[in-house]
Amino acid sequence: MLLRMGPFVPADLNVSILFHFGPDEGHQCDRAQFDWYINSSFISFLNFNNAESGLEIFQGPFHINLNDYIHGNLCAKLQFSFVCKYSTPGGGFEGCHEGAAFDFTWSTGNVKTWYINTSEPTVFTSCELSSALSDPP
Repeated sequence: MLLRMGPFVPADLNVSILFHFGPDEGHQCDRAQFDWYINSSFISFLNFNNAESGLEIFQGPFHINLNDYIHGNLCAKLQFSFVCKYSTPGGGFEGCHEGAAFDFTWSTGNVKTWYINTSEPTVFTSCELSSALSDPP
């Protein structure tokens, strides 16, 4: 009997995350500003506003050491959450553009693109993210 254990996870858990958002993802508006968190730790302010240009907007790359969040547990959960920073004229925050895409790159050069929600937190496990290791660099 042959057991498949999944892709090898490198000892170096430094990864790169590059957000991209534009016409290919159905985005052209100025309601796409967010504070981005991993496991409730603030990472960065993201601004995908592109109503005037219509171009794809890139934010990052952000260099992250997964050990800072998983503490040696290779299948630990990583929660990506976004806090809308678009303020309506009445002062509310409803109406932010939904969704974002990011390229997740391991130190090996392997890359996988993920599409996630911005209105609800998205939970990944580091094991799930390791599926990028199956894709060629």
